[in-house]
Amino acid sequence: MRKQTIRLGLAMAATITFFFTSCRKADVATPEQAPVLSAQEMEDHTTLTPERVAIVEAFRTTPRTEAISVYRGFSINYVGTVSASVKARMNSQIDFIFTSGVTATTISRMQTVLINCGVISGVPANLFYTGGQVYITDLNAFMYYTGLGGPVIFHECMHYMHDRFTSGGFNNATVNNYYISAYNRSAYPRSEYVLYNRAEYLATTSEAYFNPGSTFRVPYNRGYVNSRDGQFGGWLAANY
Repeated sequence: MRKQTIRLGLAMAATITFFFTSCRKADVATPEQAPVLSAQEMEDHTTLTPERVAIVEAFRTTPRTEAISVYRGFSINYVGTVSASVKARMNSQIDFIFTSGVTATTISRMQTVLINCGVISGVPANLFYTGGQVYITDLNAFMYYTGLGGPVIFHECMHYMHDRFTSGGFNNATVNNYYISAYNRSAYPRSEYVLYNRAEYLATTSEAYFNPGSTFRVPYNRGYVNSRDGQFGGWLAANY
């Protein structure tokens, strides 16, 4: 009886672990199976959790504390108290876009996204893209990752480009095929964020490929992309 109880406990623990892991990923199917995800799963940029739904609703209903800021054609909706250092970092993140090497057309399209930034009482800390808008409520994470050289705003804007200005959106067949190929042949270690799902594959590869310097995570820079996944790098250059 004791052995059966232990086995049952281990089985339940494994089930719970799988459930919570699955809930955090939109693309949990094995890429070798070439999964076709629902439009909702793909739009959500990993997972549109209840916490993220609350963030979207909070920005929709919370009165603005100041007019929407416009910097180099990008609209930033600051809500609550946002420090001058965060705003300065936001501007430098936008400056990166103009030095990244993407086309003028891509920049003009990126400028149509709305960036929501701020801390709202009772709203979880997070950073994500969904539904044509970027949401930044985790200002500590924003400052940390941008301090490491991470082009956070560029990354989120590439989700926007993928979603709204790429044929088929997040279900673009070409991107899907490149992603499946990169995963199957382990172009990068499978544990790396770049292979988390096809949306992150495009955005994370883009932040490296279009980086005049180097980012803090795989695939780092254009040379690294070209050495491991050069055909997809060429596709990015041709389309963005």
